[in-house]
Amino acid sequence: MTFFYDGNGKKFRSKAGIARHLQLEVSEAPSITAHVQGRGDLPPAPLHSGWVGHKGRRLEAFTLTNFPCGVRGMAHLEGFGDTAWKSVCDHAWLGSKGDARRLEGFALKMDGDSDLCLQYRAYIQG
Repeated sequence: MTFFYDGNGKKFRSKAGIARHLQLEVSEAPSITAHVQGRGDLPPAPLHSGWVGHKGRRLEAFTLTNFPCGVRGMAHLEGFGDTAWKSVCDHAWLGSKGDARRLEGFALKMDGDSDLCLQYRAYIQG
């Protein structure tokens, strides 16, 4: 079973529960959109889904939507290196679109003071 936690360690059993706690409509629950090799932008996936991407295709970029506060990110791109820190919320993409560059690594952090914590994980090829 998947649980959702707010920044103070309070546990919720459902997306609806955490959305109500954060005073969001369920339809406005946070989601992630991925841009993958040969497919382009995939449909948004709920952050709690545990997976974003396409098997056999490399992740090139992503963005967060309806996140309750600002998130900044930096990426390491194939053939380019590290990017600068920038917003990754509301259609600001982390990575590259149209350049066919693999997103080889990334880091995320919350903007400013927030009671929320940010947890993420990535699958590394090989």
